[in-house]
Amino acid sequence: MKSVKYILLAAASIVFFGCARGAYENIHEEVVMNTRNHINLAVTPKYTTIAVMPFINNSGAKNASTYARRSFYGNLVSYKNWNVQPMGETDNRLSKLTRRDLDESAAGRMKSALGVDLVCYGEVKEQCSRYGLVFSYNSVTVRVAFYDASTGEKVWEAEDFRDSLVMGVSFMYMYERDVMWAREIHNRYDELFRDMMQQFPLCTYGYKK
Repeated sequence: MKSVKYILLAAASIVFFGCARGAYENIHEEVVMNTRNHINLAVTPKYTTIAVMPFINNSGAKNASTYARRSFYGNLVSYKNWNVQPMGETDNRLSKLTRRDLDESAAGRMKSALGVDLVCYGEVKEQCSRYGLVFSYNSVTVRVAFYDASTGEKVWEAEDFRDSLVMGVSFMYMYERDVMWAREIHNRYDELFRDMMQQFPLCTYGYKK
């Protein structure tokens, strides 16, 4: 009889407090990567510095491009040894250009504008947050591409998706929805870009501290 009580209590706890999937939602799914010359990117002397351009937001979700760019920049600096231009400096230099100059098609003109070897462009294709009485769901899809800042050649591109589903009643999601969604969305971006950094090569030449 006691064992039945414990089973019922455990089941009730799961329903009441919710059960979450793991931190890495798609851990068995590889990043979709399209590299023109992966080894050349890592060892060519001319590639030592990177600028991360403002991300494009095609998701319709407010602040999606800001969240994604900040997360990508942080992961690139944390996990790779490239010389990454501070975002503030990049934005200051870009403020002198026209809107057309910020397009990917103008990547080959970024050497003189930003003073770097590679420019990174990002696109948030999807950012989704849904909440129901007994579940919450959030997901992000991002494409990232690196271009030679002198020639405009695309040298590396990747696209990936991360999501999370939490089942059960959550009072935090009921009363602090915006705060919880923002936190969970940031977690999805960080998971996605941490995995993406495993595919992006180290700079093996000319690293300057």
